[in-house]
Amino acid sequence: MYFNKKQIQDKLWKDWIWQLKNRITTLDELVELGVPDVRLKDVSGVIRKYPFAITPYYASLINFNDQNDPIARMVMPDLVELDSYNGQINPLDKGNKVLTKGLEQKHDYSVILKVSEDCASKCRFCARKDASDGFALAKIEIDAASKYLRQHPKIWDVLLSGGDPLLQSDEKLWYILGNLRDISSVKRIRIGTRVPATLPYRITDSLLKVLSSYYPAYIQTHFNHPNEFTKDAIDSIRRLVKKGNILQNQTILLNGVNDDPKVMIDLSEKLIQNGIRPYYAFQCAEGRSISHFRVDNYRGNKIMSALNRDTLPGDARAIYAALTQYGNLRKGEEIS
Repeated sequence: MYFNKKQIQDKLWKDWIWQLKNRITTLDELVELGVPDVRLKDVSGVIRKYPFAITPYYASLINFNDQNDPIARMVMPDLVELDSYNGQINPLDKGNKVLTKGLEQKHDYSVILKVSEDCASKCRFCARKDASDGFALAKIEIDAASKYLRQHPKIWDVLLSGGDPLLQSDEKLWYILGNLRDISSVKRIRIGTRVPATLPYRITDSLLKVLSSYYPAYIQTHFNHPNEFTKDAIDSIRRLVKKGNILQNQTILLNGVNDDPKVMIDLSEKLIQNGIRPYYAFQCAEGRSISHFRVDNYRGNKIMSALNRDTLPGDARAIYAALTQYGNLRKGEEIS
């Protein structure tokens, strides 16, 4: 652990705004952390091309002396990103129908509302890593999306995504959820977030009050490795669960991170033990600069098939879904 948490007042360390303001975003800051030179060799071009940020909290989980550290692999820039040009730009968005700014549709009954493009930590495997920072829906754009949903009552499922919607202020989230709550045809709201893993201090009392304004809220967490289950992460999860939120996890199979049955079994156990349903295990999308993370479909099936009745109960086993370059499930490649 290179980030000296002991030198920072606990009150500051657990302030999510402080964590965001002090994200590691430059090579100089990585040097200050004591990151070995071998990890920083030639990555300046990667940082210039693709957004880079790590919260101090998430950085504190990394063992920089371990070349195979799974947390580092998920967030540390790597020269291979510049060599990995095969695949689509932002493949998950291909085929989406843009309805209003931020509101996109892939299925007749369901829409994605992209609240913003920012995340607490920038994952190197992100299929939307080409997206620029700074975008966040204004109230007038939220109103336009709400108006569209009122006029199209066949849409009953809304996924708040981005970026990470929980990086918005409590007031902004209250406004978004309030608008959606007042649309009678909207039966379910899901919130896709990685903050329980990368910025657990975002789960504040005031945020829990906001989420309670729409019951039940489906929180789709994104844990990829057992090492992400720290005491602080578990505390944030249990606070969400105690308030009646429904938690389900989406994991991405990542080469060099969790492409091992033992890791996936451990991850599944930690999810279940803390009140999160293992929902989906996705193949990494065929996106530009992230193809080195892909686990081929044969290996993916082998890994997920190892999660069977001898290792885990049925409700602890995620559905495995291979993705095409357009972000859709390949027929016949979804297994339980």
